[in-house]
Amino acid sequence: MDIPPLPTPTRQTDGAGPGGQRAQTGTHTERVSARLILLALSCAAAFAALTALVATGTLDAADRTIRGHLLADPGTPAAWAAIGLAWAGSAPVVALTGAALVALRFPDRKARAIAAWLAVLAAAAAVEWIVKPLLARPRPDGIVGALASARLGGGGGGSFPSGHALTAALLAVLTWQLWRGFGPRAVAVAWVLAVGLSRLALGVHWPTDVVAGVIAGIGLGLVLAILLPPAPPGTARRRRPAETSEGGVPHPDASAPQDAGRSTPRG
Repeated sequence: MDIPPLPTPTRQTDGAGPGGQRAQTGTHTERVSARLILLALSCAAAFAALTALVATGTLDAADRTIRGHLLADPGTPAAWAAIGLAWAGSAPVVALTGAALVALRFPDRKARAIAAWLAVLAAAAAVEWIVKPLLARPRPDGIVGALASARLGGGGGGSFPSGHALTAALLAVLTWQLWRGFGPRAVAVAWVLAVGLSRLALGVHWPTDVVAGVIAGIGLGLVLAILLPPAPPGTARRRRPAETSEGGVPHPDASAPQDAGRSTPRG
């Protein structure tokens, strides 16, 4: 899924008046916001559908089968790595990491960016607090699950959705939006996969719990993209000036030949 980039501030270009440029920028921003809202609503619909399937027990057999293949043995490197990921993906660590990222990326609008991050993080916590007691899905039984419960304090309560997977996906979408390069995006995807698999390796969640958490995290990340200030320069993918202006609006001179303004010598 290609998430639309955050709208970037535009500067007046040659041949375009300030009024026309503002109108172009406003139209572009509205299009981006509409796409983000549509994608967020799609995530909400997918989350609701998965919740209904889990509530009726339709996916229980598949959950048990997949969990059996991914459960780690206690004391193994995989189990300890999963415990480390559980610590790294805990709510306080994610909250501080996200706040640091937005503060770094929006130095001139730090307060607004951090406020937006904390508001969406509170919404993520509300999803857990509402859905977990409402569904009251028991957590899987297992030695690794009991170990994780005792050591991490995160194995108790309802199982659906996975809070770790939710906040991991939320942080990944934030990273995906703010850094457009391959490296940061690859790290963001790897982070979600690692945290999700760690919850299954420890046995503290069913596979559908993790999938639901990821879907909810992506949806809330899209909401966060709408609430954040306009992206600073360097966030969006760079294009040649002859093709696109900074706001994503086609440059008025994009179709003109490169030497259109040069005088032709006469023989």
